[in-house]
Amino acid sequence: MTLNQWPIPNLEIIDSSLSLEHLKAKIEDDFSTLFNKQTLLLPSARSCISIILKVLQFNRSKRVSAPLWSSHCVWDVISRYSNPTYEQESDVDLSLVVHKWGYKHTFSSLSRPIIIEDSVDSLLTSEKALFPNDGDFEVVSLPKVIGSYSGGLLILKNDDYKDEIMSIINSSSTELSTKVDELKKSGVINSEALKYWHALEWENFKLTAQGCKNILKNIPNYYRNLKTCQARFNQLSRLKQVKVIMPTCNHRVACNAILIEDSKDERIPTYHFNSSFDQVKHLYISRRVIPVHSGISDSEFEKILRIISG
Repeated sequence: MTLNQWPIPNLEIIDSSLSLEHLKAKIEDDFSTLFNKQTLLLPSARSCISIILKVLQFNRSKRVSAPLWSSHCVWDVISRYSNPTYEQESDVDLSLVVHKWGYKHTFSSLSRPIIIEDSVDSLLTSEKALFPNDGDFEVVSLPKVIGSYSGGLLILKNDDYKDEIMSIINSSSTELSTKVDELKKSGVINSEALKYWHALEWENFKLTAQGCKNILKNIPNYYRNLKTCQARFNQLSRLKQVKVIMPTCNHRVACNAILIEDSKDERIPTYHFNSSFDQVKHLYISRRVIPVHSGISDSEFEKILRIISG
């Protein structure tokens, strides 16, 4: 199914009294329909990676590769279960292949380890986008693409591990997710308490009903965000003064663009679709990541265009 054919849920008919199981099933059914693959909901993409390694019964004898500049949360979850490496050597047991900024990354090793495809900030517009390396799993971070404060999608290429994964989810507690919910609901963005609970995300496998409702509320952003990103990439493509890396991967649309030629003194702050990922003081980068997602307003985007075009 393509995104244009996807029946976005009607939020008005979602009963606020629905149980956690019904809310979770609703989200999983919606995305399973879009991707035409079994899709499971977990608290985060990190949780998705964690539960895969747990089901595979990985330990320190197993070698797992990830890209050199991967985030701390990636190295953290890999290190909990295995021996991490950034080298895609022939003897790795599993490789996390990261498709950043809408680009399809090709796994280069001649061997065929288990592969997790990480979509990062890419909007997948149809089932044709899935498993570009014939991977075994694909993960999607919902805060990066719909602006929810939690949620990760685990897309299964086949049902080999479905029962084991479901067993872990169903037997898990919502204690960790509840703590995060409380902080988010109170408006906390960056705090030591939130950092503490996020550090335990690798063993958090179950969302709360509140977390599911927040995801359902934001699911329509998936389609809106796609349209916004496409329109803003078109605007960037018309700029003659600068060179922007334009994603060319079919059925994957990035939430950010990369400016690779830059002679301006002014700098552009980094904005995430989910503002809780922003720092209290905006961080600046020399090779600019330009947000094209709907998390920034049209006026903010126009300001960015003026800065980079001179």
